[in-house]
Amino acid sequence: MGGIEGLRLHPRPEAERSASGRLVVYYDGWCALCTRAAGLWRRLDLLGRLDLRSVRDPAAARELGPDLPKAQRRMICRDPVTGERHEGFDAVVHVASRLPALWPLLPLLLGARLTGLGGPLYDFVASRRTVIPVGACDGGSSCYSESAGSFGGKPAGASARGTSHSSTGASERTNALAGVNRNSVFRTPAASGDDH
Repeated sequence: MGGIEGLRLHPRPEAERSASGRLVVYYDGWCALCTRAAGLWRRLDLLGRLDLRSVRDPAAARELGPDLPKAQRRMICRDPVTGERHEGFDAVVHVASRLPALWPLLPLLLGARLTGLGGPLYDFVASRRTVIPVGACDGGSSCYSESAGSFGGKPAGASARGTSHSSTGASERTNALAGVNRNSVFRTPAASGDDH
C-alpha cells in the first residue's frame, strides 16, 4: 500500500478506549526485538488505543487461523471497527498513528512508505531477527511446538517437574516442557515479497 490513504490520526481517545475501537496488534512473542517494541508501545499507550497480542499465545494463534505463519514472520494489525488489516511496515505506521508520542515520527515513516523503502527495510530486519522459544509453555499442559506449528499437550517424554518459578531452573523446566533445547535458536524464514 503506497501513499497515505487509509491512515488517520486518532484524536478522540474516548472512542478508542472501548475494546471494539482498539487496534489489535499481533507480534512474535519469541522475538526479542518484537517483544521490546511491544513493551515500548505498551508504555507509550497511555490512552489505551492498542491491544497487543503475542502470536505465541494460543488464543491469538486461533484468532489468526491460517494467517498464523505469516504473523510469525511479519507483524499484523487489525482495526476491529473498519476490518482493515495491515502487515509489516504498514502495521508499524498504523501503530505510530495511534500513539501520540510517536506522531513526530509519522512524516519519516510516511516518507519511507511513499518512497517504497519502508517495506523492504522492514522485511530486511524481520528476516534477520532471532527467535528464541523461551517461555513456550504456559506452565501446564499447553505448549506451542515450533516444528509442528500447533498447540498441544506436553511433548513425549516431558514431565511436569514442578511449577515453581524460582530464578534458577525455571527456564530449564519451561524449555523441557516445550521440548526445546536451551541452546536452540531459530532464524525466521525470509519474508517473501508477495506478503505486502
